[in-house]
Amino acid sequence: MDDIIETTAEPTATPPAPNTPPEGTPTTAAPADMPNVDELMQKLDAMNARLAAAEKVITVTKSENAKFKAEKREQMTQEEQLAEREKGIAEKEADLRRRSNFATAKGILADLGISEKEMTEDELSAFVSDNEDETTARCQWLKSFVKARETRAGKLEREKLIKEMPAPPSGTGESPEKDEFLEAFMKG
Repeated sequence: MDDIIETTAEPTATPPAPNTPPEGTPTTAAPADMPNVDELMQKLDAMNARLAAAEKVITVTKSENAKFKAEKREQMTQEEQLAEREKGIAEKEADLRRRSNFATAKGILADLGISEKEMTEDELSAFVSDNEDETTARCQWLKSFVKARETRAGKLEREKLIKEMPAPPSGTGESPEKDEFLEAFMKG
């Protein structure tokens, strides 16, 4: 039994703690003035409570406004109610007229190859007015202006190409190879 050899295991390194950077990696600590998660959650809860209170106030204000309008209508005379209705109708007519004029402008400008997606209300508002004839005249002017510019640009391009085109060779108008062939043919 003397032949038994005792072996001792070498000590092994302890595994690193979970969520720790590997050895040799520099670590950065959070700044001291940075709030922790609990503080942030408290602030978020406080903001949500304020938002809920504000929404409640808005709802109450809307209902009070509706009640006020209803009371006001009840107290109005028939003439006042009629005048209010006429005012509402006039506003709707003006809105419809303006929408119609926007559609007219889009139709005219579509002939220029401008898609509806490219025409925003802001861009069209320079040409659209409450008067349909005025809107049509403005858009037709723009259309004729653009067409005239395109025609002029085309003419200038043709003139440029003609100036850059080389002149035909002088002579009989036939190629020198043809002339040599004819001379050789004639000599026989």
